[in-house]
Amino acid sequence: MPSESAGTMYLSIIIPAYNEAQRITPTLDSVAAFAHRVDFAVEVLVVDDGSTDGTAALIERRSRENDLFRLISYRPNRGKGYAVRAGMLAATGEYRLFMDADGSMAVEQVLDFLEALQQNDAQVAIASRYHQDSRNLGEESMLRGAVSRLGRLFIRLTTLPGISDSQCGFKLFAGPAAAVLFAALVTTRWGFDVEILARARAQGLRIVEVPVRWQHVAGTTLAPWRAAPSVLATTIQVAWRSHTGQYRLNATGD
Repeated sequence: MPSESAGTMYLSIIIPAYNEAQRITPTLDSVAAFAHRVDFAVEVLVVDDGSTDGTAALIERRSRENDLFRLISYRPNRGKGYAVRAGMLAATGEYRLFMDADGSMAVEQVLDFLEALQQNDAQVAIASRYHQDSRNLGEESMLRGAVSRLGRLFIRLTTLPGISDSQCGFKLFAGPAAAVLFAALVTTRWGFDVEILARARAQGLRIVEVPVRWQHVAGTTLAPWRAAPSVLATTIQVAWRSHTGQYRLNATGD
């Protein structure tokens, strides 16, 4: 693994959380155990996105018990894109991962992502649940599966050809790329991943898809028919901006 100099933060882990008090503790435990095992410096930024169920208080207690954790909290709820952006821009790591609070993917898999970035001279590594070498443990509902398939097809056809899974909540960025991409992000809610990946491509950054082990976790409060219209609208906007060159580094305005 890395040879780090004293005081250098190697990996930042950003966890956006909205009303996750009932599900986030196992994820925090697994992340803490991972950070204890590895031989590089880790920080964990949990971004409470205006929760009303005690999520912020839970994270605040954990941060007092373990300085690995850092809470970013605000109100009102502003959306997952806003939360991930806040965490990415507050992070100090040479590499910056965001992962979902439900723990559907074990944090240890980030080691494969770090290797993929380094071996491919890439700046962005994204999880692909649909890679031929991926393993899906547990089943989504038929409705979720159908919405996901249709959404992936639309995104590939209009905006991100060649990328099989833009929406999985496990993505790793080199620090400088994260700073540039997320500083410019304008999508605050669902579909922000589409904008980030479109910006990365427009700016010549290399994106690599990594096979993963993914476990469906029950208990989400997000209904697919609620997120789908937002992702659809964002995808159409991003496709237009991509095709008109608005995401290039020398472009002006958004």
